[in-house]
Amino acid sequence: MNREEDMRELIATDGTRIAYRDSGGEGVPLVMLHGWGQTQAMFRHQVANLSPGRRVVTVDLRGHGLSGKPHHGYRIARLARDVLELVDHLRLGRFDALGWSMGVSVWWSFIDQYGTGRIRRFVAVDQPAAVAAVPWMTKQEQQDSGAIFDVSELLALGAALAAPGATRCVLTSCVACSPASPTRRCSPSSPSRSP
Repeated sequence: MNREEDMRELIATDGTRIAYRDSGGEGVPLVMLHGWGQTQAMFRHQVANLSPGRRVVTVDLRGHGLSGKPHHGYRIARLARDVLELVDHLRLGRFDALGWSMGVSVWWSFIDQYGTGRIRRFVAVDQPAAVAAVPWMTKQEQQDSGAIFDVSELLALGAALAAPGATRCVLTSCVACSPASPTRRCSPSSPSRSP
C-alpha cells in the first residue's frame, strides 16, 4: 500500500492531479477519505484487511500526499467535487462512504451538493461538531457543539504553532478535561514546545 507504483491518478476538471488507489474486487465499493494533513496511507491496514473481500478506494485529497498541490481549490466544496469526479471516473453507481476528520466534512459537502442517492452507507469517524466556538454562539450552544476553543484560544494556538522553533504543540488541558463536568470547557493552557 505504500508503493507509489500502485497509485493511479485522475486529472480533475480544473487540471489538478488526484492520486488514488482502487483495490478492485467485488461487492459494494467502500470509498475512504482521510483528514487534514493526512494521506490515504492512514487506511493501509483497513485496505489490507478489507480488500480481499470487497473493493476499497482511497484517495489523497488535493494538497495531500501524492496528489497535486495547486494554488487554488482548497475549499471543502472543491474537495467534494474531486470526490464526485473520482467516483464518476470509477463508474461507482452506489458505494459506502467513510470519512475521517476533515474527510467527514468532505462527505457532508458531497451530500449537500450531490445528494445521497449513490451512498448506501455513511460512516463518520472522529469529527467534532465544532472546533471553535464563535462569538455569536451562546455559552450553551458552545458547549453543546463540542467546541474546544474560543476564537482567541484558536488564534493563540495558531501563533504558538507558527512561532520560531515550535515543532510540536501538545494540548494537555484538552486531554485532561473531564466529560463529567459539563460546565468546564476544555481550553488550552500554553502549548508546550518540544523538539
